[in-house]
Amino acid sequence: MNLKKTRLILVLAVIILGIIGIEFLYTNSNSQYELQVEENQEGWEYTIYYDNKILIKQRNIPGISNRKTFKTKIEAEKIGYLVINRLEKRLSPKISKFDLDQNGITY
Repeated sequence: MNLKKTRLILVLAVIILGIIGIEFLYTNSNSQYELQVEENQEGWEYTIYYDNKILIKQRNIPGISNRKTFKTKIEAEKIGYLVINRLEKRLSPKISKFDLDQNGITY
């Protein structure tokens, strides 16, 4: 291998390691997000805390026009953790009907 190829491989390796390092910083397992799921009079709801402060209080199923609550604790947890996952990756936490269908949420 000549010197140019060696340098190119080295530069690419540094770039890839940098990207991996940045991704690790944004998705580390020491999340400051916490999910709490509670039963209310109509069904289930979730609250997402960030640094011990309420960030999202979701009393109804997001992504639909009707005001319905989650039927089970598991359904509320699935969507709550999906939202947290998106927040940790700095993505929009918005939930769509597609997300609900993919997670088996009844609405």
